[in-house]
Amino acid sequence: MNWIKSLFGKPDTPSDASAAAQAQIGQESYAPLPEAPDPLLSLLFHVLKDEGREPALFDEHLSLPNGLAIRAEYLEQQEFRDGAVRTATRTYVFHPDHFPDGLPEFQHASGSTQQTSIENGFRSWIRLDLATIEDAIVDGTASSLVMSMNFPASETHPAMVRKIYMGPYAHHVSQQAEQCNADDDCHTFCPCCLFTNSIEAYRELLQSPRTLGIRLFATRNVDNTIGADCRINGEDYPLGAEHLRKYVTSWPDLGFEFRKQYVVIRSVENATS
Repeated sequence: MNWIKSLFGKPDTPSDASAAAQAQIGQESYAPLPEAPDPLLSLLFHVLKDEGREPALFDEHLSLPNGLAIRAEYLEQQEFRDGAVRTATRTYVFHPDHFPDGLPEFQHASGSTQQTSIENGFRSWIRLDLATIEDAIVDGTASSLVMSMNFPASETHPAMVRKIYMGPYAHHVSQQAEQCNADDDCHTFCPCCLFTNSIEAYRELLQSPRTLGIRLFATRNVDNTIGADCRINGEDYPLGAEHLRKYVTSWPDLGFEFRKQYVVIRSVENATS
């Protein structure tokens, strides 16, 4: 159980991946694309296709019809006695208008083989993170719950609307709550819970015009120890983790539980739009 829980926690410090380990990528269910110099990019291409996207392959990145460009980086792997493999990768998503400098994020996953583990990480990232990013660039709600906040003009930026895209979430609990009656204070969780219950950590950032990709993760273990992780644009954000830990203390005891989500915040300069 500790090993399973570790897969959803804070990413390890990346180490140099061996050439031998990288050479194994794409040797199983997916053969590397002949025109792809990077087998990891080739693998991501296949997984994106499986998940309903239409990527185009270039020398060092993939491009989607919606204008997103994606790069991928292999970081490291760890093998366990039972034969399972844990891998770490990192993706960078670019958009020429909303985040030209890129939104980086880590993928930690596990599987029976190196390639299966990497695939699992990419699939989770596509279904949670990329789905949220895709909503954000078109101001859509296909996968995300969207909230708007208006801010007046200041010395540093014009009046603007900040759009908050709270994407699909991963949620696991080892014990199911009893059936709730209408008048009960039930244990509920929805797409807004992680962000709104830690929103005080982002007050200052909300008033900046920067585009932000926020990774939210919170967990409570069977021994009632609490863990949380928050990253903004790929960097640790301790204040966010602190507020998430406070939120976890409000959860009823249902054994091991984790909640994980990706949130994108971007600006609309005209506050009347």
